[in-house]
Amino acid sequence: MSPQKEGLKKGVSNAVIIATVAIVAIIACAAAYHIFAMQGTNNSGGNTTPLPNMTLTVVGLNGTTVTLNSTAMGNLASITSLGALVTSAGHINTVLNYTGVPIVTLCNLVGGITNETSVTIVASDGYSMVFTYDQIMGGYTTYDPATGNEVPHDQALTTIIAYFRNGTALSEDEGPLRVAIVGPEGLITDGHFWIKDVTRLEVHSAVAEYTLTLNGTLFEVMNRATLESGVACHGENWTDAATGITWTGIPLWYLVGHIDDQNVHEDRAFNRTLADLGYTVRIFSADGYFVDLNSTFVKLNNDILLANWENGTALEIKYWPLRLVGADLTKTQMIRNVIEIRLIFPEPDQYTLTLNGTLFRTMGSVALEAEAASHEANWTDSSTNTTWTGTPLWYLIGLIDDADPDTFNETLADIGYNVTIIANDSYKTTLNSTFVKHNDNIILACFENGEPLESKYYPLRLVGSALTKGQMARNIVEIQITFMS
Repeated sequence: MSPQKEGLKKGVSNAVIIATVAIVAIIACAAAYHIFAMQGTNNSGGNTTPLPNMTLTVVGLNGTTVTLNSTAMGNLASITSLGALVTSAGHINTVLNYTGVPIVTLCNLVGGITNETSVTIVASDGYSMVFTYDQIMGGYTTYDPATGNEVPHDQALTTIIAYFRNGTALSEDEGPLRVAIVGPEGLITDGHFWIKDVTRLEVHSAVAEYTLTLNGTLFEVMNRATLESGVACHGENWTDAATGITWTGIPLWYLVGHIDDQNVHEDRAFNRTLADLGYTVRIFSADGYFVDLNSTFVKLNNDILLANWENGTALEIKYWPLRLVGADLTKTQMIRNVIEIRLIFPEPDQYTLTLNGTLFRTMGSVALEAEAASHEANWTDSSTNTTWTGTPLWYLIGLIDDADPDTFNETLADIGYNVTIIANDSYKTTLNSTFVKHNDNIILACFENGEPLESKYYPLRLVGSALTKGQMARNIVEIQITFMS
């Protein structure tokens, strides 16, 4: 090729280049105009679907506030990835693609977050939850979407404020914005993190993590986020008139209903029938101190709260992490530093004792042994070196001798009536009330050397230094009072 021809070719190429540059410039301007016209759309991956109307307020640690509408949200860098939730009842949602803005990106608009901060995410109805820095950065427990079993995640999770699911706007009952936890592995996370209808993010100083042990028919160690989710759904407030402090928490009975039987979350999770039968709700402090409440008192009582907020913030250190409060509690019952709730069910009755007098009642072994603990009497038979433990007979008679079950009627005892002790084979021993009156040496024994009675005496035996050997009836099932005519 000659130099002349080569130069001519180069000249033609330059002209083409100049023209091409001009065309590109025109296209770029048109594209810029198109992007400007499409504000309020998501352009990630070529998707230009309009964003729904929305308002999101982001508040920084220093109070800096930014309010974002759909236009501003559409202009922020977004991601699209896989995620789904599992509900507290164990229902697993389908894994789908969620699109939205990482919470880190949103917080960066107001100064960012560090490991010394946390983020409160608030829904339009006031539901809120505090996310730790580690959670915002993807520190969640993950589960297999097919089995629901806990599995580790090998790739990073991202916490986003989502506005699309599979490329379309969220449904009205969950949007226009919600929390989603997404990642390329398509694993699922706990549903209480997936807050619906988000309207506000607030950066605060870091919250401290804690756990609450729930020990009953079921056993669970509940973390802070789960408890806060419960407060958000079922929370109540109580203002202490003496201090002016407003306490916010969850009624104790909701937590009891979580572990009182196999029904954890379904309708009537709190077992009313079981509560009416009676058991002890024991609330432990971190130092081992505890308070006992009866299940009939706790039952559906919204005035007994396990509080996690004090005037809208986490409890101060002297109460942290949780405090039992409420209008129905005495000051001494308002235990602080709560770390455990334990249900103590009565042992099933192994036998019964019939008490038949002016009043009639049947006492089970649990109640009778409780009386023995409260009104204990002991006698050691030197001939056998056996120590018998039980309740003085006169105390049991006081439960049925007149209309007042709380006292022994001395006047009636002085007038005189017969006390008949009946064995399971109908053998009877009869004593006079004047002899029985306040006599601590006549004992209805339920323990023999600290153990339940052996079979030849079981379930109860009448013993004591005031009795002859022939009066020490065994296998007792009934005590009967017969008044003189």
